[in-house]
Amino acid sequence: MKNSIQLLITFYISCFFIFSSCEKEDEIDGCTDPTACNYNAEATGDDGSCEYSSCAGCTNPIACNYNESVTVDDGSCQIPIDGILEIIGSIEQTVYGSVGETLEASALLKNSSCNDIQVRARQLYNGSGVTQFCFAGTCYAENTQLALDILNLPSFVIAEGDIDGNGSDDTFKAYFTPEDVGDFQVNYRFYLENDPTTNMEISINYIVS
Repeated sequence: MKNSIQLLITFYISCFFIFSSCEKEDEIDGCTDPTACNYNAEATGDDGSCEYSSCAGCTNPIACNYNESVTVDDGSCQIPIDGILEIIGSIEQTVYGSVGETLEASALLKNSSCNDIQVRARQLYNGSGVTQFCFAGTCYAENTQLALDILNLPSFVIAEGDIDGNGSDDTFKAYFTPEDVGDFQVNYRFYLENDPTTNMEISINYIVS
C-alpha cells in the first residue's frame, strides 16, 4: 500500500513537470497587436516589441511619394496638382500704409508636382510709387520688372527661408513706397522657365492714406 502511494505521487509529479515543460515550449513571445508592423500571428505572449513606423507611409498610387511596400497610410501623401505652381495663402493681399512709408508683403511659392522645377518672377506694374522685390535669394533694384535669377524649387518644397543652403532667403517679398494717397495694385507673375504658360499671379493692393 505504501509503495502504491509513493508510485502514485511520483506519477503525478512526473506528469506535472512533463506538462509544465510542454507549456513552456509552446509559449512564443512577440507582438500580438494585429495593427502593428511586426505583428506575429503565432505569438502567444506580448513582449512589448510592437512597432508601427516601418510599414507606414503613403499608400495612394497617384501620389509622388507612393510606396507600394507600406500597408499603413500615415497621411504623408503628396498629391500633385495640374497647375504645378501653388501659392500658400491668399493670392490677393491688402496692405495699408501712408505716403513715404515702405510697405511690405510676401508670398510662399510651392512646387506641387512630382518633378523639380525652375521658376521665374515678373512684376506687372507701371503706376506711381517705388517698387522693389526679392526673389530666389536676390533683392532687385527699385522698379525692376523681371527677376534675372531662377528659383530652383524641388518637388513639394515651399520657397520659404534658405531652401538651397546657400545662406540667402528664398522667400518672395515685395515692397512699395507710395508717393501719393490712393489705392495701388501691384501684380507679380511666377512662371516655369521651360513653360511660361504655366504660371501663377498674386495681386497686392496697397491702400495709402
